[in-house]
Amino acid sequence: MANIKDLELQFAADCKVIELRYEYKGYTGDERYGLITSLSEQELSCKYGCLLERYAPYIVLDLSFGEVRDDFRRNEHKHEVRLLMGNQFEISEDFEEHHPELATPDSIDELIRKEASSELWEAINKLKPLQKSRLIKHYFEGMSSREIAVAEGVNYSAVDKSITTAVKNLKYFLS
Repeated sequence: MANIKDLELQFAADCKVIELRYEYKGYTGDERYGLITSLSEQELSCKYGCLLERYAPYIVLDLSFGEVRDDFRRNEHKHEVRLLMGNQFEISEDFEEHHPELATPDSIDELIRKEASSELWEAINKLKPLQKSRLIKHYFEGMSSREIAVAEGVNYSAVDKSITTAVKNLKYFLS
């Protein structure tokens, strides 16, 4: 049995598993899982044949897909934080007109980050420890609810509920 555990740990190191219907709302394909890995389908089959049965049907996704996915999730997170914080840190058109050299997307993002960061972290620190931990893992470390659930050994719906509650609490703390 220890051998299977070792194999599962190695699989987790080699592959990132995403549930396509969960990850992409409205997904209607036949494949249920996506395996993000540098291994080919043949290498996966040879190395992890017995483990792959639980993910069938699946598709193999290249590491470059994982990088694009992570970038997308970070960008979505940035916009969620902006929505959460409201428009209180908006840069006016007057600022851009009088200081166009400073009004670059990078400097605007940096200003928003600096202004929002301390207030946001004060609110995050008011959360219950489990909510805080899961929120940080999801939004700051880019982990999915399923990945957090696997790491904690709990059902992903409990993680989803915890994160949703944490966001509601943050909105309350920040209002």
